[in-house]
Amino acid sequence: MRLAGQPTPSDPSGTPFIFAFDDVDSWAVPAALQGPGGRRQGFSSPMVSVDGEPESAGIRVGQQSQVLTAAGVDEI
Repeated sequence: MRLAGQPTPSDPSGTPFIFAFDDVDSWAVPAALQGPGGRRQGFSSPMVSVDGEPESAGIRVGQQSQVLTAAGVDEI
């Protein structure tokens, strides 16, 4: 069974994310988790039946936010 929904652009304004990504409008988007090394956003699909068993999918988008020095940037 296919998961229903349409891609919806994220809006990173007002968040520490420095990039935008699309999420699916039918998926649940819980509050992002902010930790000392970055931020994670999770997404959970609606439940579907797979071989008669309820299943869902999950995706996590993460970004590390450790501060880099100029020398650290040069090493990358």
